[in-house]
Formats: sequence, C-alpha cells, structure tokens
Amino acid sequence: MANRNDLIDEVLLSLAGYLTDQELLGTTASSLTASVTSFTVTGSVFPDGSGFQPGIAEIDGELVYVGSVNPGTGAFTNVIRGYGGTTAATHTIDSIVRANPRVPKVKVLRAINDTIDEVYPKLYAIDETQITAYDFVTSYDLPADAVDVISVSVQEPGLASAYRASYRWQFIANPSDESATGKQIQVGDAWTGSEIHVVYATAPTKFSETWATNEDFSTATGLPDWCREVITLGAAYKVMAFLDAGRIAERTAEGDLIAMQSPIGTAQKLSQHLFALYTERMNRAEARLRSQYDVGSIHYKMW
Repeated sequence: MANRNDLIDEVLLSLAGYLTDQELLGTTASSLTASVTSFTVTGSVFPDGSGFQPGIAEIDGELVYVGSVNPGTGAFTNVIRGYGGTTAATHTIDSIVRANPRVPKVKVLRAINDTIDEVYPKLYAIDETQITAYDFVTSYDLPADAVDVISVSVQEPGLASAYRASYRWQFIANPSDESATGKQIQVGDAWTGSEIHVVYATAPTKFSETWATNEDFSTATGLPDWCREVITLGAAYKVMAFLDAGRIAERTAEGDLIAMQSPIGTAQKLSQHLFALYTERMNRAEARLRSQYDVGSIHYKMW
C-alpha cells in the first residue's frame, strides 16, 4: 500500500522527466535534532571544488538555509532551521539532502492536499459505523462527517455474525434539533437490540504536514488505493504550472542558452497536458467508485 511519502516521490519522479537540470544530492553523516545548526553532509564534496553551496537545502521535508559550507569536509554551519514555513524536525543518519530543490517536498505535499480537497465530491471517502437498535426508535444519529449513505445492513435475530441488507432506510442530512451531529438515518426493519451496520460517504481527509507522520494513503484519506494516480497527477499539474517563474531572470550566458532550449511557457503547456490526464483519470475513477459504492441511490422508504 502507498503512503504519503510514496505519493510525493511519484510526483517528483513524474516532474523529473520534464526537467533538464540535475539535482545535487547528499546524505546526513549523523542523526540531527531539531535544534542543531551545524552538521556534516556526505556526498557534498567534489574534487573540482563544486558541490553544495550556501543557500537553501532540503532534508526530508524540512527546508534549511545554509550560511556556510566547508568544501573540504562537507560541514554545514550557520544553518537556519525550519526555513520557508517548514518545521524544524529530527532526522536520522543518511537522510537525503537536496541542494536548492527546484520543487521542495513541502510544496508537493501541499499540492497533494489541495488535490484531495479538489476531487470531492466526484471522489469520496468510504467509512462505516455501527448502531444499536432500540425499542420504539427508528431515527439514529450518524457521524457528523457523513454526507450520504451507501448501504445499511441489519443483524439477523439470534445470529451475531449474520447481517442482511436493509431496504427500509432513509438518510436525513438536516434533521431536527434533536440530532447531536446534524446527520441521521431512519431504519424501519431493525429489531430491538440488533446491530445496524452503516456504510457512508464522506469527504476525503488531507495528509498531515508533520513530516514524521508518514500516513498510509487509504487509511489517511479514506480513498481507495487505486485513486492515488488521480491525486499524483493533480499535484503534478499544479506544481508544473509554476516552474517557468524560476527561469525568468537568467543572469548568465549559459543560463540564457539553456533557457532558449525550453522557452518560457513550456511549463504551462506541460501543466495543461498533465491536467488533461488528471481529468481523464478522475472521470475513470469516479465511474469505478460509483460502480462499487453508489451514493444517492434509491431505496424503499419507510412510508
């Protein structure tokens, strides 16, 4: 199963196919606490004196501003932690360090979360709840995040593990003031003491931006695992649209030569291409999701 960091890597990998520049990578020589401002990066020293330079670097999902780099030892000093709105965090030994990342991971994560918000209500998360039926009661509160009901099953009398589909239920999105959650379901064929199993649709949940919390995609968002391609394509088109801006002010002849090979506007065209793929994949995913979990379908009413 894919997790949050897998999706970030998928987006970066898809973008790398369109970028001409190579990222400079290294690894931390030791573990880091959230407060250290000096550390050593392995793989940052090259015989010709090139390599990491003072400026922005990325460790896992944290951006740092490096004040000084010793080209002989790879020592980073005068480091500002939690740069650019990120949070200073602990990092294990051999954590990946990227020099001046063109697309920071935190930007990709935020694009992923924006896409998760965007796909609803075409794509919705699936959740479930269990309700105990009471004598002379037909209306029951649902969780506040329920936006529609997909299916209702009622426990068979005397059979704890046997459930049958209920065909006498009705979802009420705006019940009376007696509801504590603002969402209710009426079930007319449940016997007293039986368990009612409700599968309902809800809006997908965004990933945590705390880097140490590497959540599973389906568990965190509520979306089926096969929806992740839609999310990564959505994030890719959002990020790609802004890549031209970093190339506008070229200050060297070499930079101008490279810029002529990929004129301003290219990223916008690629973004449009990725958006078309995203839209097509989302339409497919919507059809597949509704074939498995059809919200808003007609059920026999109680009256």
